[in-house]
Amino acid sequence: MPDSDAVNPKLWECLEKYKKRFATMKEDLALFDRYFMGLTGNWDSRIRHVQDAWDKKIQVPDINTRTRSLDLQREIKSSISALLALAKSITRIADDPSNPDVAWVASHKENLTGLHAAIQYDKSREYQKFGAAVRTMK
Repeated sequence: MPDSDAVNPKLWECLEKYKKRFATMKEDLALFDRYFMGLTGNWDSRIRHVQDAWDKKIQVPDINTRTRSLDLQREIKSSISALLALAKSITRIADDPSNPDVAWVASHKENLTGLHAAIQYDKSREYQKFGAAVRTMK
């Protein structure tokens, strides 16, 4: 992540919030990935992981696994919405759009939006594409 030496205190505050929320979202994403791949949770022969449930358009059979995976999805979507709102504020507040921190935040928009939609609509291919992209973002 870029180091901020922004003079504008509002910009600095928004960037710090963004960085913290981004780190939290990536932690939640790493946890959800374990459910998505079937490494965490209770599964049966029909449904081996969240990806199966999404592809077959059915619920995860184990209530605890379903609840935790849905909670993580909700947390990730909430974080992405907050990040996109913060990014909009950062863009508005910034005096210089070429500031490395502002450019860093702007570079996340497409992948965050794609990941949000993938989780919202249970699209496993898009989740794999945008999830991988978000996991590699710094």
